Amino acid sequence: MKKILIIDDEQDLTNMAKIQLELSGFIVDVAFNGTDGIKKVSEFLPDLILLDIRMPDLDGFQVLQKLKEKEETAKIPVVMFTTCSQKEDKEKAYLLGAIDYLTKPVNLSNLGKQVMNVIENKK
Repeated sequence: MKKILIIDDEQDLTNMAKIQLELSGFIVDVAFNGTDGIKKVSEFLPDLILLDIRMPDLDGFQVLQKLKEKEETAKIPVVMFTTCSQKEDKEKAYLLGAIDYLTKPVNLSNLGKQVMNVIENKK
């Protein structure tokens, strides 16, 4: 089973996304801020990370940069999962190493399919 880590401070949406992904057959863990997210990546070793941009401690760009700097986490695909829809945010995310960009609100019933497509295309 594929493992997904969601790093997002919006607890209600994160918990709904977690449930939906689990129903789609994924093993899911969550972190509600960037610092915890970075720690969990090393412990959980997910196949894919869904990462919010706007968070209280480290923003998603800082988290992404730190993950890409570490050898053991650099190859884990990261999908930005955010309300930030500005072109500059998308460009910055891709420059820092994100492989996809999902803008909230997302259709949670399609989330499992979208995540599986990203994982399959990464192979």
